[in-house]
Amino acid sequence: MNKKIIYIFILLLIVFISGCVSTPDTDSGIWVTSLSESVTRYYIPATTWQEKTSRSVSCRIDMTYLDEPERPVVCNISFFNNSMLPKEISSVYFIADGINYPLINVTTMFTRTERNEHRITSIMEIDKLLKIFNAENFLMIAIIDSTEYTFEPNNEFLRYSRQFYNYCL
Repeated sequence: MNKKIIYIFILLLIVFISGCVSTPDTDSGIWVTSLSESVTRYYIPATTWQEKTSRSVSCRIDMTYLDEPERPVVCNISFFNNSMLPKEISSVYFIADGINYPLINVTTMFTRTERNEHRITSIMEIDKLLKIFNAENFLMIAIIDSTEYTFEPNNEFLRYSRQFYNYCL
C-alpha cells in the first residue's frame, strides 16, 4: 500500500513540475515556452491593427520565434476588408526610423470569403525585427490589390514588442 501511494505521489509531482516548466508566461501577453534545454519559443499573440485612413480595412498579426541560430521569425497576418475580399498581397513591409524592412517569402495560407479575410505567412530575420521593435515608432505597409495600406500597431502590440525586445537582449 505504501509503495502505491509513493508511486502516485512521484507521478503527480512529475506531472506538476513538467506543467510548470512548459506553462507559457502569459502575464506579459507574450507566451514564452521552453521547448528544450537550449530552445525557447516566443509567441506574440494576435492583435488587431487598424488601417490609417480606412475604417473598413484592418489586419491581425501574430509572430512566433524559436531562439535557435539562423532561425527567422514567422509572421502571420490576416488582412480584412469589410467591402471586399483582399485577393492579392504583393508586398508587406515595416517602416521604422525611415528604413524599410520587408517580410520575405510571403505566402497565402488561406482566404475566407465569408469574413473577407486573406491570411498570409512570412518570415523576417530576428535582428531586423529587433531594430523595428527598438524604434521610436513603426508602421506596416501592405500592397493589397494594387492599393497601398498603412497599418498602425495598437498599444497592446507596442507593449508586446517592447517586452519581446527585452526578452531577446
